[in-house]
Amino acid sequence: MEEESPVIILPEDAEHVEMLRRKQKEYAERFGRYHRKVLEEMECSHPDLRRLNFLNCGSAYSLRIISELLRNGRVNTFDLSLKISNKNQKLARGDSQINLGFFNNSCTVVQRYCEDKEFLRQHLK
Repeated sequence: MEEESPVIILPEDAEHVEMLRRKQKEYAERFGRYHRKVLEEMECSHPDLRRLNFLNCGSAYSLRIISELLRNGRVNTFDLSLKISNKNQKLARGDSQINLGFFNNSCTVVQRYCEDKEFLRQHLK
């Protein structure tokens, strides 16, 4: 029997959704700071490798998950991991590495944000 991929569902409560939008903005800002730091610190100058490095950070995964969630109302986590792997493979010309630890952690956190409004509220700036 096949095991179903975890699916993260957008809450129906308008306030909860707005809080997720705020969290999306926080992740975008955090990802931007990380991106700048990587570009400054990396010795490798090839743009595809720099891009692949910062696409595999936790903030990038969280941002992608929340963005997909807000856009589609749900995220099939396995399908999203395949999309990310395929994108990485194109960028790195064959290397489809995805940091599963970061990705799974991001999925778990976003799932918790969706299930527990108070938890999300505590993690907003």
